[in-house]
Amino acid sequence: DYENPYYDNSTFASHFYDPDNGKTYIPFAKQAKETGAKYFKLAGESYKNKDMKQAFFYLGLSLHYLGDVNQPMHAANFTNLSYPQGFHSKYENFVDTIKDNYKVTDGNGYWNWKGTNPED
Repeated sequence: DYENPYYDNSTFASHFYDPDNGKTYIPFAKQAKETGAKYFKLAGESYKNKDMKQAFFYLGLSLHYLGDVNQPMHAANFTNLSYPQGFHSKYENFVDTIKDNYKVTDGNGYWNWKGTNPED
């Protein structure tokens, strides 16, 4: 996320998508919906080519962008420079402090998949 091409030269523009206008906060920049779809397609192509490492890397990227379009500030083009300035990063930092309260678990109370094959 913090290296090119994923952070868009420090703008993170491709991580935003306003469903009301279909755009990110920078005119003509790539937005999260199309960027996520691109990586999802690349994941499928890599999987078909039996390149599992690349397939799952791209799948992870596509899921990151799916998460971005579900983050309220990313879906409203509310950047860290929006008023009140800095609130975006404060929100994301707060979420990091509580995320472990909402773990996905199996019937035994934990999630611990250690397989090496997606078919496992």
